[in-house]
Amino acid sequence: MITTRGKPIAPIYNPHTKSYFELRIVLPRPPNWMTAVRFARTKFFKRTRGRLAVVKDLETHSFLKANFELKEES
Repeated sequence: MITTRGKPIAPIYNPHTKSYFELRIVLPRPPNWMTAVRFARTKFFKRTRGRLAVVKDLETHSFLKANFELKEES
């Protein structure tokens, strides 16, 4: 199950990076890196093509942990 800590599941704006983040799960198993890159590029938000997240600093990492939570269903 994917949650965004009680918020709607949609791209979330990070003012620190001035970009949007969205968690996508690809099943039945995670793709390899190039497949993930191609998949991300098929997505658009506000007329901007998707790309894989770049976590350059602790503030961005903290933002992602605070806004996205991945729990395994039991």
